[in-house]
Amino acid sequence: YQRRVHGALREEFNLEFVGPFEELAGGLGSLADADYLVHRRFYYDPPELLTLVKRAGDDAHWGYWRDDPKDAPCFVACSQDSGKCGLKHAGNTLFATVDRLLQGKQGAAALLKSLRAAAAGAGVSLRKADVDRPYKERQKRVNGPTFNGLGVVVPVDTENDVGYREIGWGVRELKGVMRKMHKQKAEGRPVDGAEVEKILGNVDLADDEGDPGMGSSGINAEYMGSSGINAEYMGSSGINAEYMGLSARSLTWSS
Repeated sequence: YQRRVHGALREEFNLEFVGPFEELAGGLGSLADADYLVHRRFYYDPPELLTLVKRAGDDAHWGYWRDDPKDAPCFVACSQDSGKCGLKHAGNTLFATVDRLLQGKQGAAALLKSLRAAAAGAGVSLRKADVDRPYKERQKRVNGPTFNGLGVVVPVDTENDVGYREIGWGVRELKGVMRKMHKQKAEGRPVDGAEVEKILGNVDLADDEGDPGMGSSGINAEYMGSSGINAEYMGSSGINAEYMGLSARSLTWSS
């Protein structure tokens, strides 16, 4: 199984099926629980992203995105630049993603024909409108922006108007705050964390008032790559995930 699936596209197309495919091949049995939860998670990946395909030789990867661990995947997201946190929509199913990846590749015609036949047999549409629909529907539910470009979706009680409130900082402003802290640390100066402390205080207040979704904006701190910022903000994100009933997400934040 491992030879046929995990490495099926590696030799000709430089792509590997990983994550769940490695588990099905029996290759993850030796991993500790904490490592199992983050296996194939790349540096900027949030818990919502489960890697399924990676490009051999670099950090480009594609995987299913779930806003809630209990839900079916919303879409496939991809990262093709290991030095940046940006993520993009890459299809609604693995069928659609691999179809896109193989289009225009020399020697892929027969494989594409087989893939499309298998998708049709499984009732999976590869029409662009169908492939893009789940992502477009999700965009209508996005509560706030994130550095990765996908935004955050959290449970909201619309009848009582509780669950999420805006963090009060735009993406550009928040990046500026964190870049300043990075620079101070890199230059060996005392790091002024007053503005981040203010944000964390607002998150605590939001928790107390029934808006735990605000803390999920802590995902932005992870993307700045600062261990000092991450420690405080990620702890907050794990707690907020529990408040929102996303216990599995909380576990992966902690890991």
